[in-house]
Amino acid sequence: MSDQLTNEELQAKLNLETAKITWKELELFFAKGKLLIVQAESDLIQLASAIHNDEKSAVEDAIDKNLIFYPTPEWIKQNCIDGTLFWGLVIAPFVLAQPISN
Repeated sequence: MSDQLTNEELQAKLNLETAKITWKELELFFAKGKLLIVQAESDLIQLASAIHNDEKSAVEDAIDKNLIFYPTPEWIKQNCIDGTLFWGLVIAPFVLAQPISN
């Protein structure tokens, strides 16, 4: 039996691993350069799956469309306070964070 997950199984697993996290909890990952922001209109699980599976063209397309990016200090100042909530998901070595719309 193979240890490889189907895409559906992987996405279900990633969905279960996704949790709410505050900006204060994400600051350390930002400081280490390990934080990626996923735009609110993007599919967090689909992008995480693409990163996990090394789907280079899908990830590059998301980067080109600014659907996923490394946050800048300016972006942080404009969008984050200690209590700002995100959906967070670890795809080693990165932490993906998607702002939660109110």
